[in-house]
Amino acid sequence: MFQRLNYKWMQLEQRSEINSDKENSLEAYQELIEDRVNRQISKDYIDLIFAILHGNKRNAAVDDAMDEDEKPSTDSNQTFSELGLQVLKQKDLCNSIVSCCFRSLSWNDTTICNKTLPLCSPLIKHLVSSQTLSSEDAKDLLICIMMGLQQHGQHEANKSFLVNVGLQAYEALRPVHPDVMSIMLEIPECPKDVLNALDVALLQTQPATPFVEKKKKDLFRKVVFNIIGKNTSELFRKPVHMKILPPLFRPIKPKSPGLLDSESQTGALCRLFSTDPDDADQKK
Repeated sequence: MFQRLNYKWMQLEQRSEINSDKENSLEAYQELIEDRVNRQISKDYIDLIFAILHGNKRNAAVDDAMDEDEKPSTDSNQTFSELGLQVLKQKDLCNSIVSCCFRSLSWNDTTICNKTLPLCSPLIKHLVSSQTLSSEDAKDLLICIMMGLQQHGQHEANKSFLVNVGLQAYEALRPVHPDVMSIMLEIPECPKDVLNALDVALLQTQPATPFVEKKKKDLFRKVVFNIIGKNTSELFRKPVHMKILPPLFRPIKPKSPGLLDSESQTGALCRLFSTDPDDADQKK
């Protein structure tokens, strides 16, 4: 089933690139219907995988809100059901489920990506703990996450959760499979010093505090920055650098004279409290 869906997504993507300028016609209408059907089947298949692994714990109301807000949950503490653990023990079924969950991250549908994200981190932790993951498979999983970032990075919600899943995957795979570092080095203009700092932070045995986790996330975001997809309007945007400009000239308002500033008023006050007889005659 996964192979059929993945082939269909590749086929639809190729058609959209070739026939991007096609006008409204019967063929275009048929392709639109085919695309809609493929999207719905893919969503239902992801829901089926979630039900198998988690015992149908997904709430329909939560799914509706997730479709609208595009804010999936990537809680890595979710545990698989007894049925899910038994299914993952079957090698063929496990490979099909893992391939579908990670390949679907790069399908051109944000809702499918949202539905799949909660499955990725628990699957990686299960594969690492069961020691059934080879180095090549670990690289493939990390590549799928990078492809998801490239495909959905223009959406802020998807980007944030894909970065979280990517960090959790790299943190789980790096100590067991050191070769995954080569995938990170293939990112265009990858800052090697930042990647080395990330490796040091991941390999050190430090207590998981919010400050340490934020530092790891910032370092990982800097490493994958150049592969994150951007909106068309932001592809050729140049950064604006504001120079330090001199302060604007502000005219100084003339100060209104006070009571004591005037010589006539000052003299009158002096004569009022004077003890000189001549000043006393002037008062009268």
